[in-house]
Amino acid sequence: MKLSLAQELMLLALKDDKGTLATESSSLKIGLAGSLIMELLFDDRIMMVDNKVQVLNPSTHPDAFLEETLGYIRDSKKPRKLKDWVSRINGKMPKLIKEMTHSLVIAGILHHEEDKVLWVFPHHKFPTNDATPELLIRRRIENVVLGGNTPDERTSALISIALACQLTGELFEKSDRKEAKKRMKAISKASESSVVGKVIDEMHAAVATVIVVAGS
Repeated sequence: MKLSLAQELMLLALKDDKGTLATESSSLKIGLAGSLIMELLFDDRIMMVDNKVQVLNPSTHPDAFLEETLGYIRDSKKPRKLKDWVSRINGKMPKLIKEMTHSLVIAGILHHEEDKVLWVFPHHKFPTNDATPELLIRRRIENVVLGGNTPDERTSALISIALACQLTGELFEKSDRKEAKKRMKAISKASESSVVGKVIDEMHAAVATVIVVAGS
């Protein structure tokens, strides 16, 4: 099963045993939003024209969460800027995260557990069922970041998003983190002029906006 960037990011962000996200920060949710948009760009479903997102292929996407994302763009009454879509998709993340985790459960990678908080409120967890897909993702990243391999476009995008989401600590041992972060920054900088770089820039801007609003 080929995983999308967003699914890969979800696996990296989930704690394997607890089945909960390593961080509930706004940067992770915005990173997931950016990865969904990036996946549609890689799939040639959307394209950038004068910094606005336009639908290139409107046909139904086989993945429910990507179809949901594409649908928001497809149904828009007018073309919108990339930054607008990062913000709008971020606002839909609770539903999209639910669809993404469900897809990973269906694939047998995660399993669903439910318990109660204060014996009343349902709390959903998604512990790892099959660790192999995540191990392969981590190995791919390590081979580039610590091993010096040249990344392909998708791996470069995943590394850049993981850095923006502050997941370095989840990906590398403490002894490797300083060097890993330096290398991840170099990889992210190398993609600045590409569509990956444009999405990353808008993710950073969206995070900054959330911080300003929260502090006002």
